[in-house]
Amino acid sequence: MDHSAAYWADVFDEVSSNKDREEAGSDAARAWWDKKAPSFAHKPVRSDYLNQLLALLDLQPGETLFDAGCGSGVTALPLAKAGHSVCAVDFSRVMLDELAAAGKRQGVAVVDGDALLENGPLTGKNVADLAEPGTVFAFQRSWQQRWDDLPKADVALSSRSLITNDVLDAIGKLEAHATDRVALTIGAGDLPYRDPRIFEAMGRAHDEAMQPIQLVALMNLLFTRGFFPRLEYTEMEGTWHRDTREELVEAVTKAHRPHDEAEAAALEAFLNEHLLFNEAQNRFELDYVRADRWAYVEWTLDGFRSLKGRI
Repeated sequence: MDHSAAYWADVFDEVSSNKDREEAGSDAARAWWDKKAPSFAHKPVRSDYLNQLLALLDLQPGETLFDAGCGSGVTALPLAKAGHSVCAVDFSRVMLDELAAAGKRQGVAVVDGDALLENGPLTGKNVADLAEPGTVFAFQRSWQQRWDDLPKADVALSSRSLITNDVLDAIGKLEAHATDRVALTIGAGDLPYRDPRIFEAMGRAHDEAMQPIQLVALMNLLFTRGFFPRLEYTEMEGTWHRDTREELVEAVTKAHRPHDEAEAAALEAFLNEHLLFNEAQNRFELDYVRADRWAYVEWTLDGFRSLKGRI
């Protein structure tokens, strides 16, 4: 295995729980995302990240998008409304149902791509050739499944969805389905699953909480493969919140994984101090605002950054 890819696998093991590693791409993981899907409604709270992402993508008129890990269509639908055809891929059927429902509400045509495959594979075809511009084609796939029957697009994107320990396979899939460039966003610094306040309260070293080790692994991998990736950052405010107190405690605990009883007790004390009920929002949340930072990484398939207004 490539050294950088092996490092990614080690990093994935470090930042993921045993349950996450065992269930990646499994029916259990799919069921978890199916349960989460209704909460991925298209709300303005997502606009800070989305607006920054769309500006960085900078799709030109007529360009198409392959959206890997599309979720409920937060990225796919606004791009389709702007006239771009989109191949939207997710392994949660309920997420794709949410995408279709949102498309209907917004007047965007969402086609069941898997039904199209009954007439034969779409290998090598650009999604622009399948229907009128502004159409979304939805396919149910995980990172672990084969994608060779899916259509291509000009740009392949993985937006906060690169959840796999086999990064070479994932990047290979993205590159195989892009004709021009690949873009992805990945954690860099403060994130919900790497909250420095919580780590510090648990007595964990601050630099362990902040080190963007997945980003380092990804950049090393791209450099060793001869690419010169573009690197930008997005920042947005975020809060810890859930519908119930139990769900919020579970989410925070799962994200920060106390190593021993002392850390667990410290985390419990932190939650008792900072967890409250927001009556206006009708939800439980922690009483502070985070500054979440994501790295935007883009590379063209010839190994060089595009000069089309992106430098």
